[in-house]
Amino acid sequence: MPQTLLKYLTAPNARLIVHSPPPHSYTQHDDWDPVENIGIWDDFEYNHLIKRFHTSLTRETDLSSTVTTAEDAGANIICDEAGLTILLGSTNINMVSRALPEPLFIAAGSRITAYPHARPDWGAGDNNLQYSSPEGVCRALVCGDTKLEWDVERAMRLVAAGNYLDQRDANIVRPFEQVQHYCKVYKTRYGFILTNKVFVAVRARLSPSPQGPTSRLSRQRAVKSHNRVLSDTSTGTNVSEISDSFSTMSFRPEPRDADVAMLEVVITPWDHGNSKNTINLHLYCLVRLAAEERALSDHYEPIFGEQQKVAEKRKEPPGDLGQSSTSRKDSTREQGTSERHRRP
Repeated sequence: MPQTLLKYLTAPNARLIVHSPPPHSYTQHDDWDPVENIGIWDDFEYNHLIKRFHTSLTRETDLSSTVTTAEDAGANIICDEAGLTILLGSTNINMVSRALPEPLFIAAGSRITAYPHARPDWGAGDNNLQYSSPEGVCRALVCGDTKLEWDVERAMRLVAAGNYLDQRDANIVRPFEQVQHYCKVYKTRYGFILTNKVFVAVRARLSPSPQGPTSRLSRQRAVKSHNRVLSDTSTGTNVSEISDSFSTMSFRPEPRDADVAMLEVVITPWDHGNSKNTINLHLYCLVRLAAEERALSDHYEPIFGEQQKVAEKRKEPPGDLGQSSTSRKDSTREQGTSERHRRP
């Protein structure tokens, strides 16, 4: 039955049954920089997002939730991080990717991985911005990661207290360090962390001026290593094979020593009740924002204003141009026009 895209994106998440204790440590890498500050991303909120993407969100769609199917299959019973990743892929990631206008997508991080040492669990991209080799790998718009039983508020308090590297539980901040690293390597301001409790939208903001060496937190670096303490949800592909395959790419993003002054975050609870501030809506809007502008900066324009209102109208996809045998589209109806979405 047709419904608005907004209603589709604000449907309940899966009912999770978690049989896993909180982890004692998290993935770490000697190349990751400490997090300087964490603040609240004030204007990433329901009213602004609805205004920004009003035309898209109020159109009708035939898309339907995959949550019941996942629950019937038992995918909502979570015993480790790999299990959570499978559930997220079959529900939230699947649903949001189908809702995005073509050629945008969000999928497994391998779709946007251009560096073996920076392999996010999830990646959003544009199918029109692909590398020549290997086939199917696109430029990253948004990078995301999965964490099971992660205490995001505890991590934020530790950063706010200052000098968290000296604390015994400094490892709780590593998920933030990880996403910050992805943003720097792939030159995108947007990232996210998905857990069984919350969705954390992240926007990295640069320092307005270079910082001196004594003004930043620093970590003593030993031999470079990437230690995944929890279960690795990647495919286990040999790193040397990845390096060889990516050496033939005609274009690769070049990492830069970006000076990230702050991570701005918005936390969305998994169990959102009657609230329309849902994980799927926020993830959808995060990808849409990244598709318009993703470059790192020390200043960002407000999410909604007259300029953004005009941009939303201008960026609306044209009417249905017909379906090809390889495309997956779902008609949407609003006064005789249509927007392209993937089929359920």
